[in-house]
Amino acid sequence: MLLLHFLDEHKWLKVILDIEEVKAQASDTIFKKGEQLLAKNKVAVKSRDIHSIIAKVSGQFVYQVKLEIDNALITNAQCSCPAFSYQSICKHCVATALAFNAKDDQCLEVEDDEQKIRRFLLNKTPEQLVEQLMDFVLEDPAKYKRLLFQVEAATKIYSSSELKKLVTKALPLKNIWQYDEVLAYFQQAEAVLQVFYEHASQLPTQEYFSLLNIAFTRFDKALERVDDSAGYRFNIVEQLSEQLKDTFGQLDWSDKKKAQWIVDNIFDPFEMSITSSADFLVTDSLNAAFLECCQAEVELIEVPADFSKREHNWRLSSLIQPLLNQAVNNGDVHKQAKLLAIQATDIKDLIEISKLYLEHDDEFNAEDWLLKANKLPARSHEKKELQQLQIRVDVALGKKEQAWVIAWQCFITEPSFQGYLQLERHILLTGSFDPDYLSKVEQGLLKKPGKQGNAYHSDAALEYYLHHNHLAKAAHWANSHEVDCYLLMKLALRIVDSEPKQAIVFCQRSISHMVILGTNQVYAEAISYLSKFVTLWNDRAQEQGLLKILIKDLYLKFKAKRNFIKLLDEQFSEYL
Repeated sequence: MLLLHFLDEHKWLKVILDIEEVKAQASDTIFKKGEQLLAKNKVAVKSRDIHSIIAKVSGQFVYQVKLEIDNALITNAQCSCPAFSYQSICKHCVATALAFNAKDDQCLEVEDDEQKIRRFLLNKTPEQLVEQLMDFVLEDPAKYKRLLFQVEAATKIYSSSELKKLVTKALPLKNIWQYDEVLAYFQQAEAVLQVFYEHASQLPTQEYFSLLNIAFTRFDKALERVDDSAGYRFNIVEQLSEQLKDTFGQLDWSDKKKAQWIVDNIFDPFEMSITSSADFLVTDSLNAAFLECCQAEVELIEVPADFSKREHNWRLSSLIQPLLNQAVNNGDVHKQAKLLAIQATDIKDLIEISKLYLEHDDEFNAEDWLLKANKLPARSHEKKELQQLQIRVDVALGKKEQAWVIAWQCFITEPSFQGYLQLERHILLTGSFDPDYLSKVEQGLLKKPGKQGNAYHSDAALEYYLHHNHLAKAAHWANSHEVDCYLLMKLALRIVDSEPKQAIVFCQRSISHMVILGTNQVYAEAISYLSKFVTLWNDRAQEQGLLKILIKDLYLKFKAKRNFIKLLDEQFSEYL
């Protein structure tokens, strides 16, 4: 739940992050490790507002963490640690989330180890710093080598060809995947590139820009062979991107020439680009020239007229995207459809064009593109989507009876509760239906399913009965079929007053299924449902007796599930 309160002194709106949701995403082990990191002051909060928090978290290495927050929930999480790539949420993110909720005097920027060292060094005299630095670099041959290189480079004048060699020196093509080796690789690269920037930036703008392009290309090639899961490259990414953008802005080129450079150099899907076209489009006139170049490039690409003979063209899609964005902003539906048609390669693309026209009340063009889609080979799920779209198009065209025939055929071919709800929506939309359709729907949901569809059809029938509040039929069906545990609990709560003995049987079945799933989140849900029964039967002695028997039975049946048993002990000790 979102908790909001005002601080009297600062009048600052504070959002409390829902830590229970964080717990639900993390395992118990990861959550505890996150708590330990915060308790040991390993989290250095760099910035924090009601929408986000950025922090450094010290683990084996120092990792960068950013959490974006909305309505008390984490909507986006980023961490530079290796584990983040395969965990839904890592311990560093947990620690940062806990820091977000820390007391106000703890939410200020925390002094991390790096800042402590900086403060310590600032109190040293220049002579002391030199001696300490020398001791430090003499202990590490790699750092000594980097510093010596920078010293020698400071007094050297580099030619353009020597600066090219400097880029090669900075970014050798090596296969590296060990974290310590990757870190050393990018530290060395950053030191050498710093010298490159200092000297190359003294050259004429055009010459410096050409050298940056060489560095850009070399960096992309290097990344293909270095496994940088920890994100050590990001300083170089930022520096190289800024140098490239700033120098591009200083070029004495026409907008047309600049636009062509962007098209030729940024839109390469096979390069691991470090920047995007939007970073360079700083004026309206340049953006207009860029769109003209994109259009001209699109027209040069040959596209087969037969959709079935097309293959996805990454460059074509990249060129079309800014044109498509412009068409959307201008509200030009026909231009959007035309561009989508150029890059369309399969049936789903044609379906999207048909939907686009339908959403803009152009049912005739929607029907035309639907007919084109129907001519292509379709898989089973695509055939279903085509049928649903055909219903919408027919309704828009006023062919209500034809739409009902298709809607009913879709349901009867594969009866489901969701299919039934679609029929209900169709009736509300058109008023067309078979007067006897409800009994036919029930028969369709109750028909004997195949071997693979038993549970699916059982749940559909129970959902249908609960939807119409046919509780007697629902109970009869649930007694003779295996059904979803949450639907079963829903039924149990519906009949808790009218049929308490039957309700307790359904409750026991439902909770047993939940506990077998074996997750802490599901255990908590099971306890919550039991608590509802306790509350509803608070003043009913006979039903309280049934609950006592149920809880004892669950305690004995699932004594191996220690976390569940712990919850039972905490919540229902008086029943045990």
